[in-house]
Amino acid sequence: MNIAICDDESLFRETLITYLRAYSLNKRQNNNCFEFSDGQALIESEIDFDIVFIDYLMGSLNGIDTISLLRKKGLDAYVI
Repeated sequence: MNIAICDDESLFRETLITYLRAYSLNKRQNNNCFEFSDGQALIESEIDFDIVFIDYLMGSLNGIDTISLLRKKGLDAYVI
C-alpha cells in the first residue's frame, strides 16, 4: 500500500510515519510512506497512492486545492 503524507510541518510528517510503521509491523502489512512538504510536490509525484494524509492549511497550494487537482489527474485514493 502506498501512503502519501503531505504537510508543511516536518514534525507532523515524522510522527505520522512513526505511527504508520508501528501499525504496519503489528498488522504484518507492507506499507510504503512517502513524504511531501507541499501540495505541488505531491501533484508532481508519479506514484499511485492508496491513502493520502494531507494538511488543508499549507503555503500557496492548500490541501483542498491539491486534492482537487489530484482528482482531476485521476487519483482514486482515500483522503484524510
